[in-house]
Amino acid sequence: MTATYRRLTHADLPDAVERAVAAFGTPRGEETVAQRLRERVEQGALVGLEEAGRVTAHGAVWPADHWIGGRRVPCQHVASVAVAPEDRGRGAGTALTRHILDEGVREGLGLSLLFPALDGLYRSLGWEQAGTMAWWRLVCRSARVAGPALRRLDLEAAEDRAAVRACHARYAAGQPCLEDRDDATWARLEDARFAWGHPVQGGAGGELDAYVLVDHETIPDDWRYRLRVRDWAATSPEGLRALVAFVGGHGTTAADAVLRGPIPHPWSLVLPEQDLELTAHFHWMARGLDLPAAVGARGFPPAVRATVRLAVDDPQLPAARGPWELRVADGRGELAPLAIDAGEAEVHLDATAVGPLLTGHRSAEELVLAGRASGDAAALAALTAACAGPQPTLADFF
Repeated sequence: MTATYRRLTHADLPDAVERAVAAFGTPRGEETVAQRLRERVEQGALVGLEEAGRVTAHGAVWPADHWIGGRRVPCQHVASVAVAPEDRGRGAGTALTRHILDEGVREGLGLSLLFPALDGLYRSLGWEQAGTMAWWRLVCRSARVAGPALRRLDLEAAEDRAAVRACHARYAAGQPCLEDRDDATWARLEDARFAWGHPVQGGAGGELDAYVLVDHETIPDDWRYRLRVRDWAATSPEGLRALVAFVGGHGTTAADAVLRGPIPHPWSLVLPEQDLELTAHFHWMARGLDLPAAVGARGFPPAVRATVRLAVDDPQLPAARGPWELRVADGRGELAPLAIDAGEAEVHLDATAVGPLLTGHRSAEELVLAGRASGDAAALAALTAACAGPQPTLADFF
């Protein structure tokens, strides 16, 4: 039976809500599910697979830039793929996902990113763990360090909102693979109850080199509260120290602070002891789409010069297979088609090797160990050097 891939409309919302509730439950309430799906429809981001006049699977897909190697890489977000229980096991979810991949390639997006409900399904389609989202806990009294004071921000004021967003953009450029946030993401973060920032020393106007967005959270059976850090960024030593000192200054009334951040966390460089505790982390996944677009947009270490002939075993996306010649020099990369047989390539990559390699989450040698790559040792080492960088992290769930 022929299935049609299409954008869903408001008329599809009742069935989509029912499908999502049946697939994922309602941990935040059914109205929250309905509102989020309504937003996706209005963004043109909700897609579905229709068979015999009935949608059997849906998901959300939209473009978003992520910072990799200090430069924006156009990526695809995939979220909330739902198949009703009565339609499972017939390949509807897999078919929908293949359409989503094809769409990303047509749009010239370099990587596809998602938070998996089940790794095995997405791994079979070419995604692999490519970075982390991590949650941390810090006892406030352990953060008593000397640092400059923060000033209160008013996020109702356009000037303060602009200063916070500009600070985050500078911070994100050095933190792979943080998202270049859209207005909807910012609106959710700016709903925080409190906001503070650290002015740039000698800067003009309201420019910030650090900020923190905070809610107070009740702790059962404790007279103290918890600082729930919605978001933070720091772009200078003074700003980083100011944030840690801010948390330490709450030590008389707040028990602890919970926040997100990369592994390792920058705040641990300021704390006097090893009191910043990693409480949970989750691996998000990535896979290659338009590989020349991904390589051409990504930044590379300026000191690295490399030329590697490679081929990709990608059953889902024939255009990704190559063979390719990767050229890296002066902080930029290029992936060009190569007129050789795949067997002549120096390196062979499984489709699942591309995502973690391009984000810098895995070295080429680790991928060889897992059976996801093979080839000449010198060429593999060159790939590792070209893609090396801090561990990739995401701060925004989608």
